Amino acid sequence: MKTVAVGFAVATAVASCTGADPDEGSESSRSSEPEKTASGVERFALAAEPVWRGDTGGLPEIMTSGWHSARYVDDVLLLEYSDASTAVVDPETGEPYWTADSELMAGNGAKNGDVELSSTTGYAPLSRVRGEWAMFVTYRTGYHTEGAERGRWTAAVRVKDASLLWKVPALVEPYDIVDSDERIVLLAIGSLDDRPVARAISTADGSTVWETKDVWGRFLAGEHVLGTVSSQPPELAADDSYVVGLDAETGQRRWSLEGRYHRSEVGFVVGDVALVYVRPVAASDQEEVVLVDVASGAEIAKLGWDFGGKNSCAGDDSRLIACTLDDKPDSPEGDRLVTFDVAQRAKHVSPPEQDVGRFSVKKVEGDYVFVDDDTSGGDDWWAVDRDGVVVSDKLPGVLIGISEQYAAFTLPDGNIPAVYQREQ
Repeated sequence: MKTVAVGFAVATAVASCTGADPDEGSESSRSSEPEKTASGVERFALAAEPVWRGDTGGLPEIMTSGWHSARYVDDVLLLEYSDASTAVVDPETGEPYWTADSELMAGNGAKNGDVELSSTTGYAPLSRVRGEWAMFVTYRTGYHTEGAERGRWTAAVRVKDASLLWKVPALVEPYDIVDSDERIVLLAIGSLDDRPVARAISTADGSTVWETKDVWGRFLAGEHVLGTVSSQPPELAADDSYVVGLDAETGQRRWSLEGRYHRSEVGFVVGDVALVYVRPVAASDQEEVVLVDVASGAEIAKLGWDFGGKNSCAGDDSRLIACTLDDKPDSPEGDRLVTFDVAQRAKHVSPPEQDVGRFSVKKVEGDYVFVDDDTSGGDDWWAVDRDGVVVSDKLPGVLIGISEQYAAFTLPDGNIPAVYQREQ
């Protein structure tokens, strides 16, 4: 196992698992077991060369760089760059099934009708509709054909081929399609000058299920919806912001964090736990990161202190939350890597001797926490375990998506996407 020197201890597999000298070269000293750290995490390993790159995989030239998200959906890979740039490709070759950049195009570059797709947020919610994976988007027609009747809808399109599953007339007011599950699609309606409305529409056909005024819709979480009450849209971080929980079936308010903290703002949801940034007192620029139960709003755990960046925490779909945070306000001890297992309700803090202050958490997957090294100008990326021990060689770029077989990155040279085979 290669030892990586990045300013803190790196475990070696043989030494961690057997106590043997890692430099000993005899066959008898080599274990057939996967290499693991002291915490029991296997190394995260990739093939030396990518399976394909965005500039060689068949994408249109205008779409070969800049992707920020890659999601493996059954047997296709969904790439997203902005609210109007999407591609669905073969995960093994990069050959496109369809692309949308202003206009919807078939994989061979042919125009696929006079259709525009946009996700409103740059990250389209996904759920199954009639057994097919669908993405929920704004759907426009007639804007590229002279004399054609123009139309604009909220729609569900099949991920694999962009075929239309249903559409309903789009709202006149500004709105975002923010989340979805097998029952409802959540819309956040409003702008800086508007009274906000959280609206749920049916995943099956787009019909309105309920709407709740004066709430910015944010996340779906099983039987509950998390929203924000504030005088401004959530991205503006108004000082009067607080988090509320709604019933997902009716939209009725079930709980509120108003008065418990000076302000609160939901970061994301993992399973039945929400990560929330709270400001305990007024006139403070330091925010505490806490976890709350989505069903009741009860505080489950305190993770640490963030200083306004809100860019050092991430979670996977259902199990693990990870952050690099300070132990307490103005802590001289530096950051700690803090993880929380949602199923076990277990918090874990990296040991003091592990210097993880240089790291920012970017993504979490399984037992791996993917971080970038702030001291290197953002050009070094690693996989670490929950103790902050490096379990990979330097990664080729920023991880934007992962499956059991592949890992997708954007490379530092031109933000070109590249897919690598994972080695087991």
